[in-house]
Amino acid sequence: MLKLYYGDVGALDPWAAWEGFSAYRLERLSGVKSDRARRQGIGAELLLLEALKREGEGLCLPPDIGRDPGGKPFLRFPGLYFSLAHSESLSVCALADSPLGADVQKRRKMNPALVRRFFSQAEQRFLLDEERGDDAFSMIWSLKEAFLKADGLGLRRPLSSFCVIPDAAGELPPGFWHECKGDFHMALFLPGRSSAKPDMIKEITLL
Repeated sequence: MLKLYYGDVGALDPWAAWEGFSAYRLERLSGVKSDRARRQGIGAELLLLEALKREGEGLCLPPDIGRDPGGKPFLRFPGLYFSLAHSESLSVCALADSPLGADVQKRRKMNPALVRRFFSQAEQRFLLDEERGDDAFSMIWSLKEAFLKADGLGLRRPLSSFCVIPDAAGELPPGFWHECKGDFHMALFLPGRSSAKPDMIKEITLL
Protein backbone atom coordinates (compact mmCIF):
# COMPACT_ATOMS: atom_id res chain seq x y z
CA MET A 1 0.00 0.00 0.00
CA LEU A 2 1.30 3.41 -1.00
CA LYS A 3 -0.93 6.48 -1.16
CA LEU A 4 0.03 10.06 -1.94
CA TYR A 5 -2.12 13.03 -0.95
CA TYR A 6 -1.38 16.64 -1.78
CA GLY A 7 -3.11 20.00 -1.48
CA ASP A 8 -2.73 23.74 -1.84
CA VAL A 9 -2.40 25.45 1.54
CA GLY A 10 -3.03 29.02 0.36
CA ALA A 11 -6.61 29.25 1.71
CA LEU A 12 -5.78 27.99 5.22
CA ASP A 13 -6.03 30.33 8.21
CA PRO A 14 -2.57 30.11 9.79
CA TRP A 15 -3.78 31.25 13.22
CA ALA A 16 -7.09 29.39 13.54
CA ALA A 17 -7.63 27.16 16.58
CA TRP A 18 -7.44 23.88 14.67
CA GLU A 19 -8.98 20.95 16.54
CA GLY A 20 -8.09 17.28 16.36
CA PHE A 21 -4.40 17.82 15.63
CA SER A 22 -1.71 15.51 16.98
CA ALA A 23 0.36 16.63 19.97
CA TYR A 24 3.37 16.40 17.66
CA ARG A 25 1.91 18.96 15.26
CA LEU A 26 0.70 21.30 17.99
CA GLU A 27 4.18 21.30 19.49
CA ARG A 28 5.73 22.05 16.10
CA LEU A 29 3.29 24.89 15.42
CA SER A 30 3.82 26.47 18.82
CA GLY A 31 7.21 27.80 17.78
CA VAL A 32 6.32 28.87 14.23
CA LYS A 33 5.65 32.57 13.59
CA SER A 34 5.65 32.71 9.78
CA ASP A 35 2.18 32.57 8.20
CA ARG A 36 3.49 30.55 5.26
CA ALA A 37 5.29 28.01 7.44
CA ARG A 38 2.19 27.63 9.62
CA ARG A 39 0.00 27.01 6.56
CA GLN A 40 2.46 24.40 5.33
CA GLY A 41 2.49 22.58 8.67
CA ILE A 42 -1.29 22.79 9.05
CA GLY A 43 -1.76 21.52 5.50
CA ALA A 44 0.57 18.57 6.10
CA GLU A 45 -1.35 17.65 9.26
CA LEU A 46 -4.73 17.89 7.52
CA LEU A 47 -3.48 15.63 4.74
CA LEU A 48 -2.14 13.11 7.27
CA LEU A 49 -5.46 13.08 9.13
CA GLU A 50 -7.33 12.55 5.86
CA ALA A 51 -4.99 9.73 4.85
CA LEU A 52 -5.37 8.01 8.22
CA LYS A 53 -9.16 8.30 8.13
CA ARG A 54 -9.10 6.45 4.82
CA GLU A 55 -6.33 3.93 5.45
CA GLY A 56 -5.76 3.68 9.21
CA GLU A 57 -8.31 1.06 10.17
CA GLY A 58 -8.25 0.62 13.95
CA LEU A 59 -6.19 3.75 14.53
CA CYS A 60 -7.56 6.39 16.89
CA LEU A 61 -7.34 10.03 15.90
CA PRO A 62 -5.54 12.27 16.53
CA PRO A 63 -2.59 9.97 15.89
CA ASP A 64 0.10 9.27 18.46
CA ILE A 65 3.32 10.40 16.80
CA GLY A 66 6.76 9.77 18.26
CA ARG A 67 10.29 10.53 17.12
CA ASP A 68 13.10 8.08 16.58
CA PRO A 69 16.61 8.80 17.95
CA GLY A 70 17.41 10.81 14.83
CA GLY A 71 14.31 12.97 15.22
CA LYS A 72 12.29 11.39 12.41
CA PRO A 73 8.55 11.28 13.26
CA PHE A 74 6.73 7.95 13.21
CA LEU A 75 3.26 6.60 13.98
CA ARG A 76 2.92 4.60 17.15
CA PHE A 77 0.74 2.13 15.25
CA PRO A 78 1.93 -1.11 13.64
CA GLY A 79 2.27 -1.39 9.89
CA LEU A 80 1.70 2.26 8.92
CA TYR A 81 4.37 4.77 7.97
CA PHE A 82 4.11 8.35 6.77
CA SER A 83 6.24 11.11 5.32
CA LEU A 84 5.30 14.78 5.00
CA ALA A 85 6.73 17.51 2.81
CA HIS A 86 5.93 21.02 1.68
CA SER A 87 7.18 23.65 -0.73
CA GLU A 88 5.75 27.13 -1.20
CA SER A 89 1.94 26.64 -1.43
CA LEU A 90 1.87 22.83 -1.64
CA SER A 91 1.90 20.24 1.14
CA VAL A 92 2.25 16.49 0.59
CA CYS A 93 1.56 13.40 2.69
CA ALA A 94 2.60 9.88 1.70
CA LEU A 95 1.30 6.85 3.60
CA ALA A 96 2.66 3.33 3.17
CA ASP A 97 2.99 -0.08 4.80
CA SER A 98 6.79 0.24 4.93
CA PRO A 99 9.23 3.05 5.77
CA LEU A 100 9.46 5.79 3.17
CA GLY A 101 10.50 9.33 2.38
CA ALA A 102 8.53 11.95 0.45
CA ASP A 103 9.49 15.34 -0.88
CA VAL A 104 8.08 18.14 -2.99
CA GLN A 105 9.99 21.01 -4.57
CA LYS A 106 8.67 23.93 -6.56
CA ARG A 107 10.61 24.18 -9.79
CA ARG A 108 13.99 25.70 -8.98
CA LYS A 109 16.40 27.46 -11.31
CA MET A 110 19.42 25.35 -12.16
CA ASN A 111 22.31 26.38 -9.93
CA PRO A 112 25.62 25.00 -11.26
CA ALA A 113 27.53 26.08 -8.14
CA LEU A 114 25.08 24.19 -5.93
CA VAL A 115 25.32 21.11 -8.15
CA ARG A 116 29.13 21.10 -7.96
CA ARG A 117 29.10 21.58 -4.20
CA PHE A 118 26.46 19.07 -3.13
CA PHE A 119 25.82 16.52 -5.89
CA SER A 120 27.71 13.34 -6.76
CA GLN A 121 30.11 13.26 -9.71
CA ALA A 122 27.62 11.25 -11.78
CA GLU A 123 24.84 13.73 -11.00
CA GLN A 124 27.11 16.62 -11.93
CA ARG A 125 27.82 15.03 -15.30
CA PHE A 126 24.12 14.30 -15.82
CA LEU A 127 23.05 17.87 -15.08
CA LEU A 128 25.98 20.00 -16.27
CA ASP A 129 27.66 18.11 -19.09
CA GLU A 130 24.35 17.38 -20.76
CA GLU A 131 23.17 20.95 -20.14
CA ARG A 132 19.87 19.85 -18.70
CA GLY A 133 17.57 22.53 -17.35
CA ASP A 134 15.58 23.55 -14.32
CA ASP A 135 13.23 20.56 -14.33
CA ALA A 136 16.07 18.03 -14.27
CA PHE A 137 17.74 19.93 -11.43
CA SER A 138 14.46 20.09 -9.46
CA MET A 139 13.81 16.39 -10.06
CA ILE A 140 17.24 15.35 -8.73
CA TRP A 141 16.89 17.65 -5.73
CA SER A 142 13.47 16.24 -4.80
CA LEU A 143 14.67 12.64 -5.19
CA LYS A 144 17.67 13.28 -2.97
CA GLU A 145 15.49 14.88 -0.29
CA ALA A 146 13.11 11.90 -0.39
CA PHE A 147 16.06 9.54 0.08
CA LEU A 148 17.33 11.52 3.08
CA LYS A 149 13.90 11.47 4.71
CA ALA A 150 13.59 7.71 4.30
CA ASP A 151 17.14 7.22 5.53
CA GLY A 152 16.38 9.14 8.72
CA LEU A 153 19.80 10.79 8.87
CA GLY A 154 18.77 13.94 7.05
CA LEU A 155 21.63 16.26 6.22
CA ARG A 156 23.94 14.29 8.48
CA ARG A 157 24.44 12.18 5.35
CA PRO A 158 26.27 14.16 2.65
CA LEU A 159 24.14 14.80 -0.43
CA SER A 160 27.07 13.76 -2.62
CA SER A 161 27.30 10.30 -1.01
CA PHE A 162 24.53 8.78 -3.15
CA CYS A 163 23.25 9.08 -6.71
CA VAL A 164 19.67 9.23 -8.01
CA ILE A 165 20.02 9.85 -11.76
CA PRO A 166 17.88 7.87 -14.23
CA ASP A 167 19.45 5.36 -16.56
CA ALA A 168 19.71 5.65 -20.35
CA ALA A 169 16.11 4.48 -20.68
CA GLY A 170 14.89 7.13 -18.24
CA GLU A 171 14.25 4.65 -15.41
CA LEU A 172 15.03 5.78 -11.88
CA PRO A 173 17.02 3.60 -9.47
CA PRO A 174 14.99 0.96 -7.56
CA GLY A 175 12.70 2.35 -4.89
CA PHE A 176 12.40 5.84 -6.38
CA TRP A 177 9.43 7.61 -7.98
CA HIS A 178 9.02 11.13 -9.37
CA GLU A 179 6.24 13.09 -11.01
CA CYS A 180 5.54 16.72 -11.92
CA LYS A 181 2.31 18.44 -10.93
CA GLY A 182 2.37 21.83 -12.59
CA ASP A 183 5.36 23.71 -11.18
CA PHE A 184 5.97 21.14 -8.44
CA HIS A 185 8.21 18.08 -8.44
CA MET A 186 7.02 15.28 -6.14
CA ALA A 187 9.29 12.38 -5.20
CA LEU A 188 9.15 9.20 -3.13
CA PHE A 189 11.72 6.69 -1.95
CA LEU A 190 10.90 3.33 -0.37
CA PRO A 191 13.98 1.36 0.71
CA GLY A 192 14.02 -2.25 -0.41
CA ARG A 193 11.29 -1.88 -3.02
CA SER A 194 11.73 -2.17 -6.75
CA SER A 195 9.18 0.59 -7.36
CA ALA A 196 7.74 3.48 -5.38
CA LYS A 197 4.90 4.29 -7.76
CA PRO A 198 1.85 5.18 -5.64
CA ASP A 199 -1.28 3.06 -5.78
CA MET A 200 -3.19 6.34 -5.67
CA ILE A 201 -2.42 10.04 -6.04
CA LYS A 202 -5.19 12.31 -4.74
CA GLU A 203 -5.51 16.06 -4.49
CA ILE A 204 -7.31 17.21 -1.35
CA THR A 205 -9.00 20.60 -1.05
CA LEU A 206 -7.65 22.21 2.11
CA LEU A 207 -9.94 24.74 3.79
